[in-house]
Amino acid sequence: LTAAVRRRKAHDLGQARQETWNGRPTLVVGADGNQFWVDREQMLLARLIRPGRDGTLESRYLNYERIGAAWVPRRIETYAGNALTHRHELRQIRSNISLDTLLFQPDDWTRARHWYQTAVLR
Repeated sequence: LTAAVRRRKAHDLGQARQETWNGRPTLVVGADGNQFWVDREQMLLARLIRPGRDGTLESRYLNYERIGAAWVPRRIETYAGNALTHRHELRQIRSNISLDTLLFQPDDWTRARHWYQTAVLR
């Protein structure tokens, strides 16, 4: 997360503190209603707390796995208050794949060789 993106999202970068979350040391950046939590050892986003229409929304980024050169959360959970409202599980993550340039041509994308060949379940 870059500082410019965080400023647009209205996180107060001047407010930071250390906490423990899920047994891990974290750095919390922002004020009470609008903050992000970063795992201090792995430097990965752990939580994002922001105001919603009906109260506070919280997204939790869980079960990170290294895929190629990146770390990807396998599960993202969203809570409104204390209620789980959405769970997104990533199952088919691939890296370093070649994409047919026709995929980016609006008139030709249906003729492109698609990156998806067979199911990969984990």
